[in-house]
Amino acid sequence: DEAGNEATATAVEPVKVDTDISVTLDIDVIAGDGWINAEEAKAEYTTVSGTVGGDAKAGDVVHLEVNGTPYEAIVQDDLTWSTEVKTSDLLADPEVNGTITITDDAGNEATATAVEPVKVDT
Repeated sequence: DEAGNEATATAVEPVKVDTDISVTLDIDVIAGDGWINAEEAKAEYTTVSGTVGGDAKAGDVVHLEVNGTPYEAIVQDDLTWSTEVKTSDLLADPEVNGTITITDDAGNEATATAVEPVKVDT
């Protein structure tokens, strides 16, 4: 001021650092019992479904691969997902490989993977 007085003001604002994010991926048992029997093998498609958890949310995408063929499923509001997979792919390579990668508002990323085998009895 004009009298030569000095004043210093300091404000401390806490900084929130968000580094926590998690995701889980589960694939349901294929065909309800883990087996594709002779009758089920005749179907063009088999439903593959499951759930996600952690910080996953509706609209996230589950990526699946069966016999080298990519498939996608969109996560629903109840954190379930499902898609139709060619039964011929399951017969050729009886294993479903799944991956989900999510990113939160802070830019943190998390990935989960799952594998679900299926037995074939035709």
